[in-house]
Amino acid sequence: MISTMWRPYTRFFDFFGRANRREFWLFALFYLLASFLLLWSALLLGLLFPFPAIATLLLIAFYLFAWGSLIPLLAVAIRRLHDIGRSGWWILLALSSLCLLIPPSLLGGWRGVLWLPVIALLGLVVMLMWRGEAGVNRFGVPPV
Repeated sequence: MISTMWRPYTRFFDFFGRANRREFWLFALFYLLASFLLLWSALLLGLLFPFPAIATLLLIAFYLFAWGSLIPLLAVAIRRLHDIGRSGWWILLALSSLCLLIPPSLLGGWRGVLWLPVIALLGLVVMLMWRGEAGVNRFGVPPV
């Protein structure tokens, strides 16, 4: 199980092939938990206790980890999409959620448009949960 969780780091820029559900979800869980722990420990040490130097180091560690692990996360997500027979371009659904950072006032106050990226992101998460194709597909042999 542990080796499965670290596999995306060994296949850092590998956007080809397939990844099973276990590999993707273990890495995604590790990414989310590590990011959460680093960020919240930095915030707690910076806000509740007078340790600004340690909080700053933890915040730097959070940014280094989050940005440094983003490419392996995208690569394993694309390989996961390949496992279900979908193109890696479906990952753009996740990137569409970046428009949630746009203030609604710039969109003319029309809040209905803000639900579209949320629905797209949920659709991508559901697709990442699907069972992979059993045999060989156009992206290669089934993952081990």
